[in-house]
Amino acid sequence: MNFIELTEEEFDNICENFEESSFYQTTDWAKIKEFTNWIHYYVGVKKDNKIVTCSLILGKSIYLNQYLYYAPRGMLLDYHDNELLTFFVNNIKKYLKEKNGIIFKIDPLVEYQHHDKYGNVLNDNFTNQSVIDNLKKLGFKHHGFTKGYTDEAQFRWSYCLDIKEKEELLKDMDQRCRRCIRKSEKYPLEIVNVNDDNIKDFKDIMEHTANRQKHFDRKLEYYKNLDIKLKEKSKLVIIYLDKNKFIENFKEDKLYEKVLNDKREKIPISAGVFIFDKNRANYVYGGTYQEYMSLMAPYKMQMEMIEYTKKLGISLYDFGGISGSFKPKSKNYGVYEFKRGFGGYVVEYIGEFDLILNFIGYNVYDKGYDVYRELKHLMAKVIKNKQIGDKYAYKKITKLLGKKNNDENSIKYENYKKEEFNFPISETKALNIANKKLTKVYTRKWSEGIPTYVSLSLKVVDIVTKQNRKYYYIKCTGGDISGSDGDTIWDGKVSEASSKYLRCLIDVETGKYIDIGEK
Repeated sequence: MNFIELTEEEFDNICENFEESSFYQTTDWAKIKEFTNWIHYYVGVKKDNKIVTCSLILGKSIYLNQYLYYAPRGMLLDYHDNELLTFFVNNIKKYLKEKNGIIFKIDPLVEYQHHDKYGNVLNDNFTNQSVIDNLKKLGFKHHGFTKGYTDEAQFRWSYCLDIKEKEELLKDMDQRCRRCIRKSEKYPLEIVNVNDDNIKDFKDIMEHTANRQKHFDRKLEYYKNLDIKLKEKSKLVIIYLDKNKFIENFKEDKLYEKVLNDKREKIPISAGVFIFDKNRANYVYGGTYQEYMSLMAPYKMQMEMIEYTKKLGISLYDFGGISGSFKPKSKNYGVYEFKRGFGGYVVEYIGEFDLILNFIGYNVYDKGYDVYRELKHLMAKVIKNKQIGDKYAYKKITKLLGKKNNDENSIKYENYKKEEFNFPISETKALNIANKKLTKVYTRKWSEGIPTYVSLSLKVVDIVTKQNRKYYYIKCTGGDISGSDGDTIWDGKVSEASSKYLRCLIDVETGKYIDIGEK
């Protein structure tokens, strides 16, 4: 066997012949990554005058001309062929050391176990633990069976769908997904390919989504490069709402005034990036305007793209990453629940591996990168929210309770101290009532029809008295959100801007609920 460098043409001719092939291991992807300052090499192994394995290796200088190297979705070979794997890895290690490498990362497109749609492991005795063991023996450090998302590698968990006839697909979907699809179909929504004329609409949607998720969006040129370099292998789309048809037929819809006042004839709602391998369609990036969630545009987009994938003769549709946590209140559960609604099954890959090429250099990188990553996350969270103080809430209370007799001055506010009051409706019961009501307010406001889980932190801040009736004044002081439409992820805290909607009064004797959140 001989370890060789491959030309671009040689790599192109062989890369799709492997079971583990994906767009990440293509010359097109290498050119796209050049835009973000990654260099690349093509390497392989020849045996009996035939190329039996190959890999795209990306490289990035991280400090003092020292390089991190990465084979996206792993090298292309049979990972059970231990002789070939050993030969290839040992030669890559030598090759990259000569190119100032300090670390070589891989995240192979190799399944670990089979799962059903609920994340349960199937009892079919399938496992690729031996692949993990072999990589460890070759010096790779396994990052473990992780859950959640990472910035440094591709997702370890995914959700896939075997494409069938539309009637069968609808039958396998859950009831909520079918309902959301039907709702999307009643609106005048249309899917349009991205071009030079509308790419700003596309970028605005992606940026809006990134800001809400508190991460950085990619540059406009990056998306343009995807379209240019991948050509027919990619599809960037936008879902538009036809304004005229909407205002003609949906006068009772809660979005009517908003749509009516929009000056555009076609209103961009949702967007997505899809990349096609030989046997797989990949949903790579997506976004949606939060204020238009009730139109269910992401469901429209997914159904249109599933149909398009079927026409291409591709049988596997990959919805992309999920966290791998299947408990209803776990972080990012909503992303998984959205994708599960379409049927399909969970896919678990073996994970991420590091091969250390220079221990001193790696230790410097490891410590420095932790600091860089934390700073990056902190910077992404610096998003301006309009801060709403209690001034608005007290004004609303006064208006609500004083409007009958124009006797606003008779309303009293008492600093609440639990030990000083003993009401028929206890503080605990009042908070329980408020929690149920305000959770519905939050869910209705931001996630109609979309899987969302809200855990609010509520506090009694005052006792409000009017004409001998007392009320607990309760407001939201924070909370956790987990939800998704498949594009937008709520996985953080209830913002101060949101809290203006989450305030109420509870009658201390009857438990009557009065909403005082801003409408």
